[in-house]
Amino acid sequence: MNFKVDHRYSLALFNASIEGNCLDAIAEDAMNLIDLLKKEHELRLFIASPVLRSERKINIVETFFRPRLNSLMIDFIKLLILKNREGMLVSILKEFLLLKDSKEGILNVEITSAVKLDDEIIKKFKTKFDDYTKMNCRAVLEIDKSLIGGFTVQFKDTIVDASIKRQLEMLKTRFKEQNIL
Repeated sequence: MNFKVDHRYSLALFNASIEGNCLDAIAEDAMNLIDLLKKEHELRLFIASPVLRSERKINIVETFFRPRLNSLMIDFIKLLILKNREGMLVSILKEFLLLKDSKEGILNVEITSAVKLDDEIIKKFKTKFDDYTKMNCRAVLEIDKSLIGGFTVQFKDTIVDASIKRQLEMLKTRFKEQNIL
């Protein structure tokens, strides 16, 4: 992933959607496209294929997506195809969604736990991180049984690891340093 290229294209889409007064529509299209590309392996292969000519890809995009997506999104996808950047579509759209969230004062906080967290705990996490970051935090929940217990939290470039797995790793390191193991 080339962050500079992703950011440049996502910023262009972001600014064009603000100018066109269609930020929410483009964000919805972006989320739908990301979901579709996650589910449809053949579509991902088609979009990223270097074998298909640009004109053919554009015709198929026009035919398939025109009734479903905002015209700005169609034009943006066509631009990516013409610039041979269509393989970066998902990462560009994800970056676009981050720009939109940032504009709206929303911060995604990834909370990973060994088990499903109940709503009350999620609410407490959200309140704590809202206060800490002075932003409206959106909890993105994941389950990773390898954590054994506890949780990890990630937002921006900060990671808080309060997992049992991490505690055991630290204990093992201390034992090795003291030649106990």
